[in-house]
Amino acid sequence: DNTCSNGFGETVLRCSAMETSPCPEELFDDLEQCNFCSAGHYCPSNYVSFECPIGYYCPSHSRTPLPCAAGTWAPNTTSKSADECIPCAAGSYRDSSMLSGCQTCLAGYYQSAAGETSCDRCDYGSYQNGTG
Repeated sequence: DNTCSNGFGETVLRCSAMETSPCPEELFDDLEQCNFCSAGHYCPSNYVSFECPIGYYCPSHSRTPLPCAAGTWAPNTTSKSADECIPCAAGSYRDSSMLSGCQTCLAGYYQSAAGETSCDRCDYGSYQNGTG
């Protein structure tokens, strides 16, 4: 088995078979290093691969995960492209600084549209008793 945990809840793929394989020309990155990293994973070094975490996507040959745009979220690990980032549902939001998923609007706030980056305060004289 070529997988194990890195102790942070991420699966690590050890690429030992690739160490002895010659690097195809198309896999050389801009630092002239061989990057065997497959889509859905990121590889900070040439021979270790991590699953792309929730909230991010990783195209092939990624050195680091790329965050989904504000207002969107990747609910699964190993997302391969920004197309896999889905809008936050109405009643929730996600701004660009959030590392966690979409957050439900607090009482006194609302969001009627999907894919938003903040919640709106209820109008004067009205109140949203619940969340969302």
